[in-house]
Amino acid sequence: MLVDECKLEIGRAPVAALDAIAKAMWTEFSAGGLSEPEAEELDGLIRARRKAPAPPPRVHPGSRPRSPESLERRRRLATSGYLPPAIACRFTTAELAVLTVLAKEHFEHGGCERSIGEIAARAGVSESTVRNTWRNSKALGLITVEQRRVSYDRNLPNLVAIVSREWLGWLNTRPSQVRGVGANLYRPRVPVNINRQAGSYFKGEEARRNGASCSFSGSRAR
Repeated sequence: MLVDECKLEIGRAPVAALDAIAKAMWTEFSAGGLSEPEAEELDGLIRARRKAPAPPPRVHPGSRPRSPESLERRRRLATSGYLPPAIACRFTTAELAVLTVLAKEHFEHGGCERSIGEIAARAGVSESTVRNTWRNSKALGLITVEQRRVSYDRNLPNLVAIVSREWLGWLNTRPSQVRGVGANLYRPRVPVNINRQAGSYFKGEEARRNGASCSFSGSRAR
């Protein structure tokens, strides 16, 4: 075993494999393949590798820390009922939060012109989740994504619109934001018995007034 090969192996081997390399090195030294200075040099490299700090964990681009506030906001949006059950069952909680932000924008403005970063912040998810949600929803024929290019190096935020008839019909059944959530959109019906009681009351009042008028006229005639 050559010294240069041992150095390369020590430098690229994981820490767990250093014991086997050290054992093979001392075996080679006992067989006369390595001199004492070479063995000491290699042993120093192995000790240095063992004391080296572990590399920091790899951070994936676009990842977003999960705070309690973002998780609560995500779950609240996912269960707000802006998607019909037949469509909602195809998506995760994070994707439902993104689609709920889209549904609110479409319900109020007829489409969503917000940037991916703003949608991700409102839904409590990462930007990659927003992109994946757009891609999956577009594949299912639920939405359309229109790119608005201004120049070769600058674009406006994409215009995302809902085209699913089932989803649009579900949104049309929601009460108007002007009237308030839960408002009754229909004119209340008055029960028939109340109408009859009211009619009887007014008839009695009219008869009483007519009787009083006749009595007054009779007294003046006398």
